[in-house]
Amino acid sequence: MKRSMLSFLALAITTSLSAGATAASLDVHGDIKVNGKTVIDSAGNLVQNKTNTINIADYQPSGDAIINLKLMVDGELQTYKIVYAAGKQVSEEAATNGAVSWKMTWGDRTESAMTVTTVNGDCIDVVRNEFELSNAYAPVDLGHTTSRIDKFISTFASSTCKPELVDTKEHKTDIYLMTPLVKYDFKYGENKTVKDCILVNYSINGGAAYKTRTLCKGIGLVEFGSYSNEAIRYHLTSVE
Repeated sequence: MKRSMLSFLALAITTSLSAGATAASLDVHGDIKVNGKTVIDSAGNLVQNKTNTINIADYQPSGDAIINLKLMVDGELQTYKIVYAAGKQVSEEAATNGAVSWKMTWGDRTESAMTVTTVNGDCIDVVRNEFELSNAYAPVDLGHTTSRIDKFISTFASSTCKPELVDTKEHKTDIYLMTPLVKYDFKYGENKTVKDCILVNYSINGGAAYKTRTLCKGIGLVEFGSYSNEAIRYHLTSVE
C-alpha cells in the first residue's frame, strides 16, 4: 500500500467523509496491517516505528549484579564497583590500589523513603531521604532528552565529622537529564563485546557540562569519565 493510501486510510478512520455523502464513514474492526505489520491498532492508534525508541530502564540490571570498572592514572589502579540487588542499586564504591576511598550505600527502602550512607575517607554520614516525588525516565527517541526528578526531604541521622548536622533537615530537588545519542556494541578487555549499548549525555541539576557515558542493556554503566577529569575514563572489566 502506498504512503498516500495509508495516510488516507488513517484519515478515514478518524474523520468523516463528505464528498457528496455527509454520513459516509469507514468502519474497521481489528488491526490494519501493511505487509504483515500493524500500522493502525484495533483502538485506532497509529503504530509508530519504535526501532530508535530507548527505554532507559532497560539499560540496567533486572536482578542481582556487580559491575566492575577500572582505569590507570599516574601509575595507580583506580577501580569502581556498582552493586545491584533485585534490580535496585544498593552501593557504589571507589578504590585506589585496592583501598576503598569512597562508598555510598542505599538501604532500608520503602515505597517513599530510603537511608543513604556515605563513607568518604574517615567521615561517615547517614541520612534518611523521604520522597515527595520520584519518577522514572520516559522512553525517548535517539537524539532527544528525557528527564526524571527526585523531590525529597533529607534528614541527617548521624555524622562522624559534622555531628552538629544531626537531626537537621534539608529540602532537595534533583533533576536528571539524559540524552541517548547512538546505539553501538561496546568493546572491552581482550576481544570482549557487549551488544545493544547506548552512548548518552548526562547531567544533574543543570550542570554546566554534560557527562558522556555508555550504558548497556541488562548491565548498566560500563564506561564513564572520572569525576575529577572527564577525559580519564573508567571502563568495564567484568560483570558478576
